[in-house]
Amino acid sequence: MNTVIINVEDRHGRIRKVEACCGDNMMEVLRDQGFGVEGTCGGAVSCGSCHIYVDPSLMTQLTPQIDDEAAMLDAIQTEVTVDPTSRLSCQIVVSDYMNGMRIKVAQEI
Repeated sequence: MNTVIINVEDRHGRIRKVEACCGDNMMEVLRDQGFGVEGTCGGAVSCGSCHIYVDPSLMTQLTPQIDDEAAMLDAIQTEVTVDPTSRLSCQIVVSDYMNGMRIKVAQEI
């Protein structure tokens, strides 16, 4: 299985290179690497605890948001900043084109 390097900015502004396997769920990668992403709902798109900001240049390459993801991002915007680069990491599958991509972990909900 191919691996990629993803540049992850944590909640304190520190950037760390993380190796991930193509096909992995981004939420699980961030959770397992200790970035404080809980994924409380286990990827059921019902908690928003895996909110991240994605490199704007790669937004169009990601799978489009499903209605549930858009609704959850709308629901959490009273607690955290949601912008056009916001995604729920549980809805992102690691792929080859993500090599070198930069993401930022959003504030904790």
